[in-house]
Amino acid sequence: MTRTTSIRMDEAKLNRLDALAQTMGQSRGKALNVAVDRYIEYHEWFLAAVDKGIEDADQGRMAAPEQVRATLTKWGLDLG
Repeated sequence: MTRTTSIRMDEAKLNRLDALAQTMGQSRGKALNVAVDRYIEYHEWFLAAVDKGIEDADQGRMAAPEQVRATLTKWGLDLG
């Protein structure tokens, strides 16, 4: 079942959305549905990952400081 909703959007953003939708051969509604699906999926994943991290921390499953330093150094970050 689908339901109708409305949102307020400034004209410049709406024009950009319409241009992208047209380029992709989609309607505005389809483009918005894809965007909302991705938004929901990302935030559900993110919140689950945060909960998992909190659970790991509560259970003492954390990286040792040396492991963190080694990983950050590998990524080119200097902790000083």
